[in-house]
Amino acid sequence: GINGASSIKEKFMHTNRPALAICLIIFIIVCFSHHSFSDGRSSFLAPGAAIKLVQSGFQGTEGPAVDADGNVYFTDTFPALIYKWTWADGKISLYKEKTGKAHGLAFDAQGRLIMTEFAQGRVTRDDMKGNITVLADSCDWKRLHIPNKLWIDPKGGIYFSDMYIPAWVISGGGRGQAPEGRGQTGVPGQTPEGNSGNEAIPSAASGAPSKNELGIVYITPDVKKAIRVANDLDSPNGLIGTPDGKTFYAADQGKVWSYKINPDGTLNDKKLFCEKSTDGFAIDEENNVYLGDKSLFIYSPSGELLEEIPTPE
Repeated sequence: GINGASSIKEKFMHTNRPALAICLIIFIIVCFSHHSFSDGRSSFLAPGAAIKLVQSGFQGTEGPAVDADGNVYFTDTFPALIYKWTWADGKISLYKEKTGKAHGLAFDAQGRLIMTEFAQGRVTRDDMKGNITVLADSCDWKRLHIPNKLWIDPKGGIYFSDMYIPAWVISGGGRGQAPEGRGQTGVPGQTPEGNSGNEAIPSAASGAPSKNELGIVYITPDVKKAIRVANDLDSPNGLIGTPDGKTFYAADQGKVWSYKINPDGTLNDKKLFCEKSTDGFAIDEENNVYLGDKSLFIYSPSGELLEEIPTPE
């Protein structure tokens, strides 16, 4: 999903299933008029807009985030790379190597890139000048397991999912051994930024954590605390909140749940939003919710499916 840029008019979607050998980056130009067309055209795509395959050959594309200039940054998780798609010329270039298997990305209000690092079990901030700050690597006195997707709320607080991936999901690419700095317990060590990028995802060696070690974690705007705000999900994945900071959505094994966001960032009033798998979200300026699965599914704020936009491959 697109995080933290309320004025962006271009929405995009990508396949983000790490198990695939080839993942695609797909950009969709979206307008926000909701007219019905008798000829079958999408009411969410601008006239003349088309779904375009930009580049293939990645191992596990994830975490698209848009900067203030409209450039799109995204991760290729397993080789531990971050790429940049430049708005001006439509070209893709390598932004960063040795990312700790960065997965989710989002830009904060100061234009800094926030990252969840699969292999390092932490959330970090890149000031875009080469300086990395660790924002969180533990919660409730327990090390983070696998930080996954993230969303920055209007106050500057950071929500992210802390999930579990069974060992059988992780195969090939050097992902079967424990990473440098992370032993058989899956606990992050002190490996500095600049790790090799070939580390294992920790669950491959560590066994399933207890349920209260997983869930949704909130880093307060002052970055002084990391609070677990939901532990009632089995394997939390994609997440996002509405631009007004009042409603929160989280994906969990074929279902999407909604929560009310309290003033202190905690969550309550959990309700089933829809029964649909998704690995990522976006929300438009009318609070319609975009889910990425085998197609792009667009739901109204009440949970009504408005449209399905097929995506190639």
